[in-house]
Amino acid sequence: MSFGSSIIYPFPAVQYIPLTITTISQGPIENLNLKVSSPLLIAEKDLHQWQSQLNQELGLEIPNIWPSNSFPLLALNCLVEEIKYRGFFVTMVGKTIYNHYHFFYIPKQYFYKKKLFFELYERDSAKRLARYTLFITDSVLTKRN
Repeated sequence: MSFGSSIIYPFPAVQYIPLTITTISQGPIENLNLKVSSPLLIAEKDLHQWQSQLNQELGLEIPNIWPSNSFPLLALNCLVEEIKYRGFFVTMVGKTIYNHYHFFYIPKQYFYKKKLFFELYERDSAKRLARYTLFITDSVLTKRN
């Protein structure tokens, strides 16, 4: 038995780990920016690199520190409603909301692969809205709580 769409969740439901979404902030993007007009995912270490651009160009104040047992994600022009993890894939379901951001954490203690693929899908159409690839260093895996 699957969770619905076999495109989004092609494996049996028991093979996925549901991850809790802890929303820190969300809302409209203050400065509309045409460079970031489609859904975009930015995770953990890349948030530090994007920090000044997010602040200066989009008017977003995203914290640059977070709890050690959490994995932060920023979704631009979309809202993430559900996350499940299996092997290399962190599968997310949500929707496109233009000029909107969603900053949240998920628990990272379940990640056991060094390469992770984050994919955001729309529930009804199963259309992939955004994707992000992360190569985890050994230090991130050994810091699991």
